[in-house]
Amino acid sequence: MFKTMVAVGVNKPNRLFSNSPKAAIFYLEKLMKVCKRCIDCNVVIDHRATRCPKCSYKKTLPFLGKKHSKKTRKTLSNFKKNRKSPKTSGNNHWNWQGGISTEMLIIRKSIEYKIWREAVYMRDNYTCQKCGLHSGNGKAVSLEAHHKKRFSQYPELRFVIDNGQTLCKDCHDKTKQGRRRKNEPNPR
Repeated sequence: MFKTMVAVGVNKPNRLFSNSPKAAIFYLEKLMKVCKRCIDCNVVIDHRATRCPKCSYKKTLPFLGKKHSKKTRKTLSNFKKNRKSPKTSGNNHWNWQGGISTEMLIIRKSIEYKIWREAVYMRDNYTCQKCGLHSGNGKAVSLEAHHKKRFSQYPELRFVIDNGQTLCKDCHDKTKQGRRRKNEPNPR
């Protein structure tokens, strides 16, 4: 019995404890003191862990089997619907800076701008007007709507479809009004 226990439980050859059952018991007791145990259920576990898999699963789901109150359920429901908590939006947000969003940012996030951009893409058949690239055949091209006359200098032409042009990202970066290169300083 000691031979098989020692051989299976410990990676030591049988010949070490074949004649001495006391030595085998001593070695196993020493081994049991060294073994790490789960802090919740006292089961022997891997030396790197603090909990057995069963207890660690229970600890990751502390709310398992419990229910929210009606008030909490209503708050969570409203939060999921609006994706904004009334406690942390607008003036109540810790980083509120008095509503300083720039005019350009507000316009570019507006529905009118999105409709204009989509209309320009459709008119140009989703194709770059400089190099002729378009998505398809397993390749994707990043397209951008470019204002021929500057967005900031001609506010009356911002949503005029004839002032728009579809360009790929590389061609748009090459234009004067396109994105600035990382190594170029900002002219402001």
